Amino acid sequence: RRDKAVVLTEGVFDALTVGQEASDQCDAVATGSAGVAPRPEWAARLTATPAVLVVFDADDPGDKGAAPWVDALPNATRWRPGRGDINEMALAGVGIHGWVARGLDHARSR
Repeated sequence: RRDKAVVLTEGVFDALTVGQEASDQCDAVATGSAGVAPRPEWAARLTATPAVLVVFDADDPGDKGAAPWVDALPNATRWRPGRGDINEMALAGVGIHGWVARGLDHARSR
C-alpha cells in the first residue's frame, strides 16, 4: 500500500512478527536473505511509500545487506535490531509495536 510505511526484513518469520505486532503502522516485506539486492521494480514500489525501515539482522551480513537498500531508496533508513533479529527481540519481551513506531519516527525526522 502506498499510504503505509514498509518494514523490510531478511526473514519471513521476522516479517510475520512485524505484521502481527505493528500492521496498523506498516506493511512488512521479507527479502528472504541479506544477499538479495534491490531490483528496479521493487525499488519503484518501495520509493512510493512514506518510509522504509530496513530491519535486517544485527550482524555483519545484515549490515552489508541493508546498505544497498538504503542507497537505492531515498526514503529508506537502516533500523538495526537491538538483538540478533526481530524475533529475538520479541522473545526477549521487547515491544515490537513501540520499537517500530520509534523507527518510523526516526525515519520521518531525517
